[in-house]
Formats: sequence, C-alpha cells, structure tokens
Amino acid sequence: NVGFDIMFLQTKSMKYKILNIFREVMGARTMDLHTIAQMKYYKIYGKYKLREEGLSDMGLPNVLKFCGMEDNRQAHNALEDCKLTAECFSRLTEGKGIFPEYSQYEIPEYLQT
Repeated sequence: NVGFDIMFLQTKSMKYKILNIFREVMGARTMDLHTIAQMKYYKIYGKYKLREEGLSDMGLPNVLKFCGMEDNRQAHNALEDCKLTAECFSRLTEGKGIFPEYSQYEIPEYLQT
C-alpha cells in the first residue's frame, strides 16, 4: 500500500527531524506494483489473478513469478524487497530488467512486447 508506506516514512522523518521529502508527494497520485501487475496480467489473459475466494492473488511472490523471477530468501529483507519491486516494475512497464544480479532470470516473452 503506497499511501501507508509514504505516511510511515513521513512520520519517521518528522520523529527523527530529517529532511521530509514526502511532503510534496502526499497529494500526488501513486501507483503500486500490485495494480500494475494485475493490469498487465489482465491484458495478457483477459482476467485478473484471483484466489478461489475472489481476492487478489498478486502478492510479491506471484508478481515475481509473473515477471520470470523467484525469491529464494529465507527471511524478509527490506532493501532486497525494494530491489525486487523495482526490477519487476521495470519488467512490467518497459519489458527489461535494471539490476545485473537478476539477469539470470529471463524476462518472459509476454512482457517483452
């Protein structure tokens, strides 16, 4: 949830009295990886990726799969999550990767068009 993340960062920047760069973006429109992945999935398959109960099934593990990647980490790591998110965002919107460390994962053909 982009709004939650921005609010969290803004709160912490005020608490620790550091530069608050988030003030300018609070009224700005935002996009999130979940929505972009679901829209791309819909464009390709004509339906959204949903669980049996009708809820979205496009969390980070499935976004990674959709982008031709996998997550073999044993524990959560915020920096790695950011890099994986950026890599997926680039693959979904541009059809290409941005980080050399993920080049072993081929970009699916359906994302290259």
